[in-house]
Amino acid sequence: LRQSSFNEVDGAILAKLSYIPFEKVLEQGSPEAVSIADAAKKLFALPNIEGAFMRKEDLPLLSALAESPRFRNMGIFNCVNRFDPESQTQFYAITIRLSESKIYVAFRGTDNTLVGWKEDFNMCFVCPVPAQRLAVEYLEGTARDSVGRIIVGGHSKGGNLAVYAAAFCNSVAQKRVQAVYNYDGPGFDDKVLSTAGYKSICGRVNTFVPQSSIIGMLLGHEEKYTIVHSYQNGILQHDLCSWKVAQNRFCNLETVDNSSRFIDDTLKTWLSEMNYEEREKFVDGVYSVIC
Repeated sequence: LRQSSFNEVDGAILAKLSYIPFEKVLEQGSPEAVSIADAAKKLFALPNIEGAFMRKEDLPLLSALAESPRFRNMGIFNCVNRFDPESQTQFYAITIRLSESKIYVAFRGTDNTLVGWKEDFNMCFVCPVPAQRLAVEYLEGTARDSVGRIIVGGHSKGGNLAVYAAAFCNSVAQKRVQAVYNYDGPGFDDKVLSTAGYKSICGRVNTFVPQSSIIGMLLGHEEKYTIVHSYQNGILQHDLCSWKVAQNRFCNLETVDNSSRFIDDTLKTWLSEMNYEEREKFVDGVYSVIC
């Protein structure tokens, strides 16, 4: 990092790191940092660990990071995993020490559980959802127990949590937030966008969406966003591993494509025609059918 400063691709890599099941080898909430290399070694020593990875590309990613001079000595600490079907809560966060004076707080996006997806849909009519409240608590706690600048990031729902936590944490923590990286995470309704907390952090938020973004274009965004070229098509562009990289930056496009604009306009028009009670009934109905 002394040779090449932290950049948007680093942020995406560390956001991906939050999907790796470190809870299996790290003590929950522990302030003791374990290097990425050592955490990977412990994980790979567990029997049948491949089945614990949600995405197949996360295994080679972790192996590469464990061998990388840039990443291998970064320390992971304060791993927190909360899952509660009753309250429809799916929350996971880790903190990565980048240097003596800088940390990266990474929030996990939606996992492969129905509870995780239900909480995502609840954002259409509830704010904050449990994960958003937990994200604020986590960021404030991390700020209280650490020193230096803070970068906050996440992919998908994790990106939404990163922005929400930075917007609604206390002023002491918010002043230390240097940047927020939101990778194709959904936005917020007008109530959130009009708050002083969101407006105060908005200029520090870096949002990235692929050209056919669906998830990242949901609800509202006031911050500027960058459109990234993806090798995939449609909803599959949500996968960070499909985003085209040119060394330390993403390959950008000028605008999202027509399919993204059509879906975005359709969804927003549809939601605007329903009140919060109607949205809740619809989401609960779909969820009950799936379950």
